[in-house]
Amino acid sequence: MAYTHAALDPALKLKQPGPLTRIAESLGLNILAKPEQPDILDRLHAEHEIFKTMLDDIIKATTAARRSALFRNFKRLLTKHARAEEKVVYDRLTAKRANEDKLIGFEGNVEHELADALLLRASKLGNKLSPEWTATIKVLKEMLTHHIREEEGDVFGKVREHFKHAERDAMGLEFEAMKKQIRA
Repeated sequence: MAYTHAALDPALKLKQPGPLTRIAESLGLNILAKPEQPDILDRLHAEHEIFKTMLDDIIKATTAARRSALFRNFKRLLTKHARAEEKVVYDRLTAKRANEDKLIGFEGNVEHELADALLLRASKLGNKLSPEWTATIKVLKEMLTHHIREEEGDVFGKVREHFKHAERDAMGLEFEAMKKQIRA
């Protein structure tokens, strides 16, 4: 499965729906977010679902070359997603007055740092079929699953509380623009 979808990397040009579109549709998601509906929370949720599927595919891959190719693409896309999310969502929460808002923002940043450390570890391990590499990816998947569950609950709730729909739309557009600028 080639993960080349405009929802994760808008620079890519699709001639026909690719595997990510089919995966998203099977999950009941519209990852081809329309410009008139750019809500940051919808965009983040759609990408989260794709990342979970990508990790499953990495773990299921049976050759080192396949795992390596899938992992490189996953790492690049996740890094762009995380850096843009930190700027657009977490920085706004940590700037709020309430300590609870700040805590949620900082907690998200710490979890992103931990994911970065696991990505780095997996990148440095040579044998992509080794038990150590597989364990690293499985831990990354468990951590991201926890992070996503928490984020889509606590963080999304705070974003809905503090930002009107029009502001969330602007945040969605900013998120997409920021991903294009990030080199990963």
